[in-house]
Amino acid sequence: MPAGCAPRTHEIQSAYVSPKEYSDYTCDELAQERSSIITKAKEIGDLQEENADADAAFVAGFLFVSMPLLIGTAFTKDRADEFATLKGKYEAVDRAQYEKKCDVDDDARRQAFYS
Repeated sequence: MPAGCAPRTHEIQSAYVSPKEYSDYTCDELAQERSSIITKAKEIGDLQEENADADAAFVAGFLFVSMPLLIGTAFTKDRADEFATLKGKYEAVDRAQYEKKCDVDDDARRQAFYS
């Protein structure tokens, strides 16, 4: 993939977020935060996937026309950093819920961060 193309969501590593950021949260607040992060991840993840699709289509369409111009060119707004931060927050909330021994129902545990 040429530099500057938006990566797919499954290629994005989570940014580290300390569970201590959530140390003052109650179990109910952690559950609300988890839900909020999942909702935001769906929005940002869908945009990131659309950007990756658009970049791939642009590159495929112009690959033989002017390859030197494609190198290092970002074609869409890359939201990888934002998605990585959300992924890190999700992991931190999950860890905080575990450490606080919050009662997390099975449906919430099975709910994917992004799909």
